[in-house]
Amino acid sequence: MYLLTYYLLLLSLFLAGVSCGDLQSEDETDSICNGDFDFYFLLDKSGSIGDDFPVYIVPFVEKVVDSLISDKIRISYIVYSYDAVVILEITNDEEKILNGLEDLRNVYADGGTVISTGLDEIRYAMKYNGTNRAAVILAVTDGQDNDMTSALKAANLVRSLGASIFAIGVGQEVSYEQLTYIADSPSSTHVIMIDDFGGLDDIINTVVNRTCIEIISADPLEECVMAEGNITLIGRGFQNGDNASNIFCIYHVNTTFHYYTNAFPGSTNQVIKCPLPYVEEPSQVLIQVSLNGLSYVSSNVTLTFRYCVPIDWTLIFSILGSLLLFLLALLLCFLWFLWPVITGVTYKMPAKYVDPAPLPPPPEPRKWPVVNASLYGRPGAGGMMPTRVGWGNTGATEMGAKLMKAKDGVILREESSPLVELDQPEIEKRSFCNKCCEPFSRCYHCIQSVRPIRGDDGKWFSWKKL
Repeated sequence: MYLLTYYLLLLSLFLAGVSCGDLQSEDETDSICNGDFDFYFLLDKSGSIGDDFPVYIVPFVEKVVDSLISDKIRISYIVYSYDAVVILEITNDEEKILNGLEDLRNVYADGGTVISTGLDEIRYAMKYNGTNRAAVILAVTDGQDNDMTSALKAANLVRSLGASIFAIGVGQEVSYEQLTYIADSPSSTHVIMIDDFGGLDDIINTVVNRTCIEIISADPLEECVMAEGNITLIGRGFQNGDNASNIFCIYHVNTTFHYYTNAFPGSTNQVIKCPLPYVEEPSQVLIQVSLNGLSYVSSNVTLTFRYCVPIDWTLIFSILGSLLLFLLALLLCFLWFLWPVITGVTYKMPAKYVDPAPLPPPPEPRKWPVVNASLYGRPGAGGMMPTRVGWGNTGATEMGAKLMKAKDGVILREESSPLVELDQPEIEKRSFCNKCCEPFSRCYHCIQSVRPIRGDDGKWFSWKKL
């Protein structure tokens, strides 16, 4: 028996810890709202509240207002008992909002609880100011309503204009069942119960996070003209929609054309999805959301449509593959270039080069006359003596150079001794392949000549020295 009681106690503590953790995580969420809607504070000033109104309710309202940071949010203060008083008409003027808080501090609490009077004032304001804006009503009460029939009727009328109603019940006298009829569904998110007015400070973040309606971002933010698909909208307050069939996305393509599409739920309460509008020309499209088919939540989120070039994935993969092969080849070349450094191979240093002795200058060519030998002779007694001349291949020998020219001799020509021509090997005609490979061969030898290698003395040098 004791063991069973022990396990039940542990189970209750665990469940309590989970519940507190969920509430704490919701309360610790950043309590600011940057939406574009109307916020009506509907405050009970019946006699049962007394001095708690300026002490607890007004500071609570002030802190919630401070969390509504957008200058597009319009605020109104309305108090009610047997009758209703509009302390602040709906406005986004900061000075008027602050002055309205001062007027709330001067409210005298008396009378009974008749919430329908305050709801009627909100209905008149919504009709006068237009019903196309989303509206949130936050009602605070500490007792049971004295005219529940009128309350239900008034609540349904303001809901028909597009307003969402949240209710906070304070104390033990309030009827949770009445609040579930007045507030929207589901009651788990639209009705908050606390034990006393001191607990209002503990639910400020919860109230702001539940009542705030805003579109934070969209995915995608850019799309091609005439594209088909869905757009995902991320925001807050999407769970306040009364029916999934009444949730719409409105696209303002221009001042005259508006495109409506039915939305469908996303993966969480902060996400909805809508079909993309059909747009034929590049344009900026403003996005709005309707959670009830009556009023619209505006935002600064725009969807940009532009002309797109079709993506050829085959070409892209071909380019990437070619680039990868090029980088691989470049890496292999780099490894080849540094292979002597990587492997640490040493080479014997070449002997120091010594310039050879200069060659002697060649002898001057000697000129040999080509003569008609019959006109020459050798001087002697009595005149010319016949002289034998030995002939070479191309002219007279040296003895012929000593012959004297006769008076009527004629020199035909003088020549330098011709050089002996060496037999030149015939140059083979280069093939087309050799001509094509020659630039690559030169490039290879050029790079090869600067590769770093290490000599046997430990110093680094290039292949040029080899």
